[in-house]
Amino acid sequence: MIKSCKRCVYICHNPDMRQAIARGDTDAVVARLDRPACLGLVNIDMANGDGSGNGGPLHMAADGDAEELVAALLDRGALVNATDAAGETALHLAARRGSVGVLSVLLSDPAVQPDQPNARRQIPLEVAVEAGMWACARQLLRSNSAVPIPEPDRYDRLSLTLTLTLTLTLTLTLTLTLTLALTLALTLTLTLTLSLALTLTLSLALTRYDGAPPGGQGGGSSCGALLRGRYREI
Repeated sequence: MIKSCKRCVYICHNPDMRQAIARGDTDAVVARLDRPACLGLVNIDMANGDGSGNGGPLHMAADGDAEELVAALLDRGALVNATDAAGETALHLAARRGSVGVLSVLLSDPAVQPDQPNARRQIPLEVAVEAGMWACARQLLRSNSAVPIPEPDRYDRLSLTLTLTLTLTLTLTLTLTLTLALTLALTLTLTLTLSLALTLTLSLALTRYDGAPPGGQGGGSSCGALLRGRYREI
């Protein structure tokens, strides 16, 4: 097994092999991978070889927009969700490059995980949007929409009901509290206004009373003299 891995790494890094993948020469690549030493090893991480971190043949084919080669590698057991040194799958590379055909082939694999994140926590859809590859983004959106969403169980529904009920109760309680506080503030303001008006009225009344003739005697004498003068005229 160790010899097979070494030979597979050697083949993947052989200049002729890399050139064949780069130009999408499916026949040349498959002919090398179908050797007994390489069967089942098409996903070996190239970071284990020269440290480039470029991933295996599937990554190279996806990055090279080699749709037919990608299909051939998947047919020979290439793992569609295998990652390179950056944690990216072939889907990430195809989405960044804008390879709609390669993306279709990869998404047709039953084992594909279109929401698998890379080392930057980006899924292929985010990579496509970041690169401005809108056709790939729409294709990934259609694929993601086909992923079944599990139905929440009764405990989740109960939790949701309790949460909504508690939220509504707290909202109503807060509204009632604010209403009562506003009513109390208006009542207090009205009371203070009436008290101030009454105080001013009493102050004015006392001021007028203080300005009247003292003791009432002067006023009484004047009234008496006036009455006596009228009586004499009669």
